[in-house]
Amino acid sequence: MALHWHGYAWIGNGGIPDAQRRPEPDTGFRGNDYPPLVTGHWLLKPPRLVRGTWDAAEDAIAWLREQYDASPETGGPTLETRLWHATDGLPRGNDVTWAYWLGGGRFAHFTVVSCPRPLAPAIPCPAGRN
Repeated sequence: MALHWHGYAWIGNGGIPDAQRRPEPDTGFRGNDYPPLVTGHWLLKPPRLVRGTWDAAEDAIAWLREQYDASPETGGPTLETRLWHATDGLPRGNDVTWAYWLGGGRFAHFTVVSCPRPLAPAIPCPAGRN
């Protein structure tokens, strides 16, 4: 199966209880849109949360940049540094998360998850591709 990527975006109150970010029974994990504690667990969330699916890493990186441009960070790594890490990591099957505070208690969380997951083959592709 060829490597591809799924994008996820979440902006909200940064005070999310960790229990709701774990895929354990009765935590509400699968029904909420909160970012999971483990990046690859985004794939366990409902497919409606997928913001994009790409066959080329460059397209996934362009999406990350669009998200950043719409909700820019006011500190932390530069955009150039973020882009460098995404360009280096995604083609090798690494996930990329850009997460940062926006102010006023709001938090932005943009993730591109590599799929399929060789180290977690039981996690299905939300697009049914693996």
